[in-house]
Amino acid sequence: MRILLTVLLFSGLFSAPLSAAVVTNLDKPLSIVASVGNISGVNHRAANGFILNETSILQSATLRMFSTQGITTANFTLDLYSATATKPDSLLASFSGETNPDASDFVYTIDNYLIEAGTEYFLVASALNQSEGDYFVWSGTNTLTETGDGIISDVIYGSSDNGSWFGGVSSTLFSLDFTPQAAVVPEPGSLLLLISGLFTIAGIRIRQQAGV
Repeated sequence: MRILLTVLLFSGLFSAPLSAAVVTNLDKPLSIVASVGNISGVNHRAANGFILNETSILQSATLRMFSTQGITTANFTLDLYSATATKPDSLLASFSGETNPDASDFVYTIDNYLIEAGTEYFLVASALNQSEGDYFVWSGTNTLTETGDGIISDVIYGSSDNGSWFGGVSSTLFSLDFTPQAAVVPEPGSLLLLISGLFTIAGIRIRQQAGV
């Protein structure tokens, strides 16, 4: 019985890794942009929401950018926010990636953040402390046809000088890479059971070799 239990435990702890999935709208024609930075002396942020259909581990987001405007300080940042009433609410985590994105696709990674199924989240782009007229251009499309197991919001939100978020134009601005469902993580009790099972197997083999 212990041998069978150990085999089952091994199969649960070391199952094959799940394949990555993608929600994307970047293959559609680009038709709109969101400016992130200092416009007429006012700092602008931009946000786009998403919902995944299955609890997943978020690994990265890909942004498509247009040419920057007069950038003197490379300080573009991308953050993950919770949502309240379909608008960004609280900072949850920050992505790592290019701080001076210019006219290409840029991948921003995050440390395997757990995304709950059916819950709305936001990607929030910022570029604080820019000189007046210096801003980044986050580009997107208003042809909303996602590919993948999730929904990208069709409304872009903006915020001036860290004030309240206001509704914007219909568009989507990114793609997501994620692994459905959290990987199996052994609990301390499971590890003790595994070790016990291994010692049991070793003891049986020793007795068999000794002819007991």
